[in-house]
Amino acid sequence: MQVATEPPGRLLLSTVLLAGVSAISASAIFIRMADAPGVSTALWRSLFAASMMGAIVVGGRYLRRTPWPTLTRRDAVVCALGGIFLGLHFWSWMTSLEYTTVASSVLFVTMNPIFVGVLAPFVTKDRVTWRLWAGILLAVSGSLVVGYDDLATGPSTSLLGNGLALLGAAAGSCYLLAGRVARRRVPLDVYATATNATSAMLLLPAVLLTGAPLTGFEPATWGWFFLIALIPQLVGHNSLVWALKHVSAPVVALVILAEPLGSGALAWMVFDERPTGTKLLGAAILLAGIFLASLKAKRPPTPSQTT
Repeated sequence: MQVATEPPGRLLLSTVLLAGVSAISASAIFIRMADAPGVSTALWRSLFAASMMGAIVVGGRYLRRTPWPTLTRRDAVVCALGGIFLGLHFWSWMTSLEYTTVASSVLFVTMNPIFVGVLAPFVTKDRVTWRLWAGILLAVSGSLVVGYDDLATGPSTSLLGNGLALLGAAAGSCYLLAGRVARRRVPLDVYATATNATSAMLLLPAVLLTGAPLTGFEPATWGWFFLIALIPQLVGHNSLVWALKHVSAPVVALVILAEPLGSGALAWMVFDERPTGTKLLGAAILLAGIFLASLKAKRPPTPSQTT
């Protein structure tokens, strides 16, 4: 059932996007605090998130007595693809944190705007204007400046870790594009449940094949698993996927570039990793790029409105 709703205002959109990128900024810190391999963390993040979202879907529709949405085969395929790309994104990025620094990993995994900018005109038909491209390139340049110190002085395994993080960016970009397509018809709670459940089904064989542990973690690690699912996933990812219905995928990908700033600020507070002058300069360039792109970022028309 489709429900006509007024498109959100610019202030609401900005607030939701800010909340989303702030929540996902905590992800790298929480993952480092959890004493578990990346693939195990990825699996439990998806399982916990799918369970919580499933409860929200069933409970919400039962209490409000709202009908279940009618999904086409195409909708189901897009949701499944989104979940596959989400699982690949989780596995590659969380594993990368075992081989490189937090700052470098987050830097490479947030290179989404390049992949999304190239693919969006073909996949989602979103037009990427010259001003948006200029903002993307400026923001990416700022991200490279932010990560310069870590790229130059990182551990010997940084090449593998950075490569895995870049693979995570490519998979995350496809997840965003799938979300942009799905959110034209599929409600947020249904899409989030489907993608997280599919991600978990993909990651379970990965855990078994790699010999990573499924259980036996310390109580504190289980607590971090829960927080990772609750804050970066349910709050962070859901905020960004909600916004995909109202703004183009390249714009959301551009906003995600601010994640290294949030992660860097948290790393400063938690691990006392103080930012250098180079990082502060890169942060200023990155924010300038986001501001430039946002000047002309318009909401494209959507064929239908769903809650």
